[in-house]
Amino acid sequence: MTFDPTLIFSVRKLLNDMPVDYISDDIIYQILQQADRWLEQVLDPPDDVYRNHCLVITAAYFAYETYLIGLERAAGTAVTPSTFTVEELRRLVYLLIKPYAKLPLKPDLTVDDEQLSSAPVVIDLTSSNLS
Repeated sequence: MTFDPTLIFSVRKLLNDMPVDYISDDIIYQILQQADRWLEQVLDPPDDVYRNHCLVITAAYFAYETYLIGLERAAGTAVTPSTFTVEELRRLVYLLIKPYAKLPLKPDLTVDDEQLSSAPVVIDLTSSNLS
């Protein structure tokens, strides 16, 4: 899939405290593809504008999570400012996707298997005698 170049800029803007030399436009493009595939599985958006907004936020979350893992591996411990940012981005992704989710999600963005396996709600439409 080809993305509008402004999406790359929008993701980079959200990653304002990540060093520019750490993440290239090519990497952001790959992360946008990853976020796009994930959203395709979980999101039924009302329109393309909303979907693109979710795409940018989700890509920023994926990028920050990757960045955080790299910093933690290098330092051998959790990095507080980045941890806060990744948690806030995850919360924002959850809040944006939840109203239009195809699957029940937990706040950690995993599928809620308990809700998925519960009995479905059945609605029966009957014919009316109203004229």
